[in-house]
Amino acid sequence: MTHKVPHFKFHIKSTSTKFYGRIELKGEVIYIIEDLGEFYKVCGYNLEMAKEAILPDQYIWNTFFRFNKIRNCSSCYQLHVIEFLLRHSDTFTKKFRNMCEDWIEIHAKARSACDVTTCADRKYAVTNKFV
Repeated sequence: MTHKVPHFKFHIKSTSTKFYGRIELKGEVIYIIEDLGEFYKVCGYNLEMAKEAILPDQYIWNTFFRFNKIRNCSSCYQLHVIEFLLRHSDTFTKKFRNMCEDWIEIHAKARSACDVTTCADRKYAVTNKFV
């Protein structure tokens, strides 16, 4: 694969009555998330984390984007977003299905370099603990 893989971005917006999220690709909103809980769940957030007063956005930031002693992997996050979109957006599936296979392959290859000691997402999956 020689072409550049676009990365999905997630943003939270609020209205006077509720919060909702949106997923963007190259600056275009491709999906409005009305059930943020389901999005966070696909990304690995769970009830135990909530009980420990870990906010969902804090979990996503710490797990996928904060670079410190642990090598976090944005490809892991991208795979979760693609999984969410394939489950919840018929429009996304119809429009991007052919490209998704390439994107998944590229991100999965990058993720294969991650292991439990270097990837917070995999560490949580194995130990069931927030890092």
